[in-house]
Amino acid sequence: MFCFLTTSSCTVGYIAWWLTLSNANTTIISQIHQLVATQMQGYIEQTASSLQAVASIQASMFEKNAWSFLPDRVNATLSAMHHLLQGMRQTTIDMYIYTYPEGYILGYYYPPAQSDRTLTMWTESNYTIYTYLCDINGVQIGEPTSEYYAPGDGTVENPGNNNTLTLMPGGFTGANLDFRNLSARAMSGIYIWNGDLYKSAFQVAKNPVTQEVVVFGNDWTVGFISLQMKNLVSPIPYPMWTFLLEISTGYMIASSEKNDFTMADGSSPMTLRQSSNAFLVEFARFLNSSYSTNSDLSSQLTAVMNDALGQSRISFSSNLNGKTLSGAVTVVDIGDNHPMLFIQFLDVDSVMKSVKQLANRTGLWISLVILGFVVVGTAFSYVISRQLSIVSKQIQMLKKLKFTDVLDKKAGIKQSSFIWELYELQHSFYAMVQVLAGIIKRNATLAAKPGHGGRASISTRSHGENTHSFDGKPSESAPATPSLARFSIASPSSNRILELEAIKAAPVRKDA
Repeated sequence: MFCFLTTSSCTVGYIAWWLTLSNANTTIISQIHQLVATQMQGYIEQTASSLQAVASIQASMFEKNAWSFLPDRVNATLSAMHHLLQGMRQTTIDMYIYTYPEGYILGYYYPPAQSDRTLTMWTESNYTIYTYLCDINGVQIGEPTSEYYAPGDGTVENPGNNNTLTLMPGGFTGANLDFRNLSARAMSGIYIWNGDLYKSAFQVAKNPVTQEVVVFGNDWTVGFISLQMKNLVSPIPYPMWTFLLEISTGYMIASSEKNDFTMADGSSPMTLRQSSNAFLVEFARFLNSSYSTNSDLSSQLTAVMNDALGQSRISFSSNLNGKTLSGAVTVVDIGDNHPMLFIQFLDVDSVMKSVKQLANRTGLWISLVILGFVVVGTAFSYVISRQLSIVSKQIQMLKKLKFTDVLDKKAGIKQSSFIWELYELQHSFYAMVQVLAGIIKRNATLAAKPGHGGRASISTRSHGENTHSFDGKPSESAPATPSLARFSIASPSSNRILELEAIKAAPVRKDA
């Protein structure tokens, strides 16, 4: 029993531990990738929707003539924009308008490069953008901190500071607004403006009273998105690196680590292949090996997007500086015609180390549980075996007619079992033995004293069911074949009858 319990417990415990350990690595890595990708998709969708909603709120105020940028009302409108911006700081870093058709900018923003996040104002005239510092109420302080003049040539290829041209189809923002629709709205692609990378929400609006037409805009910067990505992966207990890129252009948008994704001359965003980041180089190598039939980057990224949409996620393995990495690619699409790829790298070695530590602790606890189970099971089996042994020995003694070794006149049953089923078996068996012992004792007494008034009778029954009886006398006749004889000894003082059956041999017939 001990060997059986030990072997079965150890086998079951080891199989459970091994199955858990073998599946833990793959399961944990897959779940981490899925969790981060889902949260990133949800964050981008939510913030993009909020960014567009902020632009819609401003457009609504303008269309109701609550706002106007005419000289006599512009200060009141700017004050209202300032208050609205304070309540939307988690969604956008700025609020501004572009006049139409000149494309002059006017509004507030918090420069992403400034640690103190000082409120700043943009104004523009004659294609010169002026930047002012503002107090807490949004009022300009002193002289402009910068002036930027760029007249352009009036085309989308060289718009200068005419921001209307940058929003038209073919403009570098990728917004592709159709100004024939005076309620058009769009999300831009990734673009560079004033040295920073932006992704923006725009909405055209017209004031029906003043007949003004403007475009309301709100922005994300790369720093704003990167901060959210860093906050997203920081709770993960294993080293992880994430990147976001635009599929149509291959431009890098943001990452969870600090990276500069602008070209050295500040003229444009950096593409995947232009980046020297080790993880992005590794991802580019994966594209070249897995999508070699597509020669250009845009085709490769489009193929990846199609595969990722069909499989929900593309997984790949990589080795970087001796580290085993698990890579995953998912599509982030907010319906703005600028889908993005979300790229993840997870340090598998760290996951394995953590899983092994957990497995060792789990194995220790499983061993302790098995040991406890074996000890308890062995003790229980010993108790059961001991009780069965007692009953077995008592039956053996009864077989040898050692009644006094089993029964006690005062206590009744010796060594009565505490197990209910065995207790019932003992008492039932001993009750039967007591009856049998009493019968044998009384009939033995009668047999020893025949003159005591007892009567012995013998009845025989042959195969033909003939029955003969006598009272202490020889039989007058005997059957020719062996017959079954029943001997009954009865006492007048008792209602019990002892019947003994034996085979009576047929007498041997002798010839005269």
